[in-house]
Amino acid sequence: MSTRRRTIRAINIETRPLVAVVAAVLRDSITSHPTSKSDARRVVMAGAVRVNGQKWSVPSAPVPQGARLEIAFDLARLPGARKGAATIPEPRVLFEDPHVVAVDKPEALPTHATADPGRPDLVTLVARRLGVRPGELGVHQRLDAGTSGVVIFARTPEANAGLARQFEARAVEKVYLAVVDARRRPDLAPGDSWVEHAPLAMDGRGRRARMVAIPTGGQAAETAFRVRARAGERLLIEVRPKTGRKHQIRAHLAAARLRIVGDAHYGWSGPPIRMMLHARSLSLMHPAHGTPLAIEAPLPPGFDPARDEP
Repeated sequence: MSTRRRTIRAINIETRPLVAVVAAVLRDSITSHPTSKSDARRVVMAGAVRVNGQKWSVPSAPVPQGARLEIAFDLARLPGARKGAATIPEPRVLFEDPHVVAVDKPEALPTHATADPGRPDLVTLVARRLGVRPGELGVHQRLDAGTSGVVIFARTPEANAGLARQFEARAVEKVYLAVVDARRRPDLAPGDSWVEHAPLAMDGRGRRARMVAIPTGGQAAETAFRVRARAGERLLIEVRPKTGRKHQIRAHLAAARLRIVGDAHYGWSGPPIRMMLHARSLSLMHPAHGTPLAIEAPLPPGFDPARDEP
């Protein structure tokens, strides 16, 4: 990737906030790598944008229709461009028939479309592969962007109804694997297990908001844990969520003084690496014809398969 400074010149075609205009220009002008609204905000706040010859650095400032923009930046310094679409592999198909398709979601890929139109998402990628619109897929899971693993989609109305019934009845068995920092839990050893019943509630606002375990009230949540291996200060834990609350596994592990490696939002303070949480398998009845269906995703790097049994 070139690190030379680049300048893009463009004419704004409608009145919009500066950050939206810059994001659109970057997205349309840079075809080798995806760029995001966050990239555009960084460029604006760095004072790298001129509107009609004057430097503008307020992202929300409205740019009038017909204004001329000059955007100077170093592509290699844009985080979104550095990651690049090529760094997120296509979702691997684990199971497919005329009724359902199950894929292995890569980490760093959101399940659903985000507010950033330049960011890929799992639903859109799977729909594109199948040649359908995203709205034609039945979606009953929402893995966090940092979580990898099994996601199943319905391809027909019949299958969609069948999946909905099973997820609502909590009849789908979900198994996750998590690698956690166990420095605060020297008491835990392979074979130990427990069930966390603490209800969850949202604490904070905006990007700092997170789910926390509380004594009473909140949303009912239940998660079963079993230690499968210990290597020094880290544990490999098998997780079986019985409910499907937002950030449930992450919050319940944090409440147990266990931080998922790479999950800075819930207390991980080590180097910035992927969040070590993987949706290992789903077991359910086939939503169209009622036969047992078990789908398993391969272990990603770092989830040492040689250590995953006590």
